[in-house]
Amino acid sequence: MPDPHSPSVSTPAQRPGLLTSGIYATRVVLLLWLVFLAQTVFTALNTWGIRPRSLEAPQGLIIGHFLHGNLQHLLHNSWAVLIFLWILVRWSPRLTWRASILIMLTCSIATWSFGTVGSMHIGASGVIFGYFALIITNGLVRGSIGHFLLALLVGLLYGGGIYAGVSQVVDGVSWIMHASGLMGGILSAWLLRKSPA
Repeated sequence: MPDPHSPSVSTPAQRPGLLTSGIYATRVVLLLWLVFLAQTVFTALNTWGIRPRSLEAPQGLIIGHFLHGNLQHLLHNSWAVLIFLWILVRWSPRLTWRASILIMLTCSIATWSFGTVGSMHIGASGVIFGYFALIITNGLVRGSIGHFLLALLVGLLYGGGIYAGVSQVVDGVSWIMHASGLMGGILSAWLLRKSPA
């Protein structure tokens, strides 16, 4: 029986409810849509992606994760952000935000360092891959049957799509953001493994 005072376990009273978690996740998705609306009005935003080994538009290292190339791109990422963030905020809002920063930093630094020169990378997919890796790795390192079962369920439902995203190189799709997002999620789960949720 896990110790409820263990850093790896949070009691139900400490966690936000399903509705509250969903509201948090929905707000983040709404932010993505507001940014997309701003892109249609202020078209210069569309150039603020991550540009590998370029000092042009350095703000893209942060803002690039919130930009999307078209409506289909945004719709695809919105559902994934909503589902994964809903799960993670329900687990721990505090650790989710800390992990989000670590994932974005890892993704930005790796994409800027190893991406193709002259390319530009935008979208929340790197963070989405990071959230997936965070959930799966939590299931392995937190020592809780609940975390393990959740990781198993998420892996079965979304593992195929995640695998396709890193095993194939497709024109117009940022493989480096996907791969570095996964690494950021694993790193975040490991660094935060002893932090109380």
